Amino acid sequence: MTKPFAQCNTPEKWEWYAEMYAHRRVFMGVPREMHTAPFDERGEWFDARAVDAAENRKRDEIASERSRRQQRSEYETMSAAAIIQNNWARERRYLNFDDYKRIERLDHVDACKILIATLPGPESTKSIPRESQPTGYAAVLGVKAKEVSPEKYRADQIAVGIVPKEAAE
Repeated sequence: MTKPFAQCNTPEKWEWYAEMYAHRRVFMGVPREMHTAPFDERGEWFDARAVDAAENRKRDEIASERSRRQQRSEYETMSAAAIIQNNWARERRYLNFDDYKRIERLDHVDACKILIATLPGPESTKSIPRESQPTGYAAVLGVKAKEVSPEKYRADQIAVGIVPKEAAE
């Protein structure tokens, strides 16, 4: 609605109330049985059919928007992957990644495995099993785990200023 509520005619007001009730259901989790609201304390403007229709429209809009976002995200991911693949193939003097696969007689999965194996990264991480990579990467970076008592941990927090001295006492 683009005009002030006071200037709305009766059908527009019914529509506004239906939209508000639907909004409360969809976004605030108000149960369907609730036929009153702060803007309509006695429920005089509640029309079950209109509210149900408005709620369905809102839910359809949300589902449609989610679908659009997911499709856009998948498209962007695929586009980024295609750019990486094509650039990688061109660095090796192929026209594009499809040309590389055709000439080398590779299926897509095998070609991607070869590409991934040639990506830059710490050489020592290539032999780390997949399930332990987070720990393995930390070790490669020189991170060492050690157990610390709660008292020592608290003292270290105070020493670096994470916890004020007054709060610790």
